[in-house]
Amino acid sequence: MGRTPHLNRFEMESTQDLIIAQKSMELTNTWYLAERPIDTLSG
Repeated sequence: MGRTPHLNRFEMESTQDLIIAQKSMELTNTWYLAERPIDTLSG
């Protein structure tokens, strides 16, 4: 979700985008939330 603004209209996330997202989640200690549906997250 956080990388979406950096994509073109019909572009899919690249491997590099996924790596950036994973590293960001690891740095913020939120990796455990990765599999939760977005509408179940708060805040």
